[in-house]
Amino acid sequence: MDKVLRTGKPVFGVILAAGRSRRFGDTKLLADLGGAPLVRHSAAAAFDAFGDRTLLITGHDSARVAAAATGCYGAIANNPRYDDGLGTSLALAVSTLRDRAGAIVVLLADQPFVPAAHLRELENTWGGDAVEIVATRYGDTDGVPALLPAGLYPELESLDGDIGARALFTDPRVRLRHVALDSASMDVDTPNDLAIANRRIADQA
Repeated sequence: MDKVLRTGKPVFGVILAAGRSRRFGDTKLLADLGGAPLVRHSAAAAFDAFGDRTLLITGHDSARVAAAATGCYGAIANNPRYDDGLGTSLALAVSTLRDRAGAIVVLLADQPFVPAAHLRELENTWGGDAVEIVATRYGDTDGVPALLPAGLYPELESLDGDIGARALFTDPRVRLRHVALDSASMDVDTPNDLAIANRRIADQA
């Protein structure tokens, strides 16, 4: 692909699956959604899109989360600082992949309705620029999944706490592009969210 030739490095998928699930009350990524653990939905989509170029970031309940996603990642990294927030997981992903990836596509493990085709479209929309972000748009929001290029790795690797990459979306150096996907707005934070997601899957069956 042109992007690989221009950067010399391919695009990797990253699944952020380290959080404690405080609002859920248990390890939500192990909760049943349509007959499979929640984490497996996002991991399967990422693996379909990126194959062995898929990195799973674990933290809380890491062994069981990794087991639930078995066969859906090429590599795994455990974040010992997961309690400090999502930013630490994103920084770990970048430090793990910075020498191998020309860009990363970041997906939250609690976003079950993001298909592999959308992740591929994020990659295909990217022009190969080192400071060009391709975000997912739902409603008036630009968010994740998002493609984050190598030119932003220093800023991403310095993230801490619960601060994610969204602040970079408005950085004047950055060219922001987007691909619409309304279903990306659905994430699972509470048992009620899970019930809604299960009803959605049942309605689609």
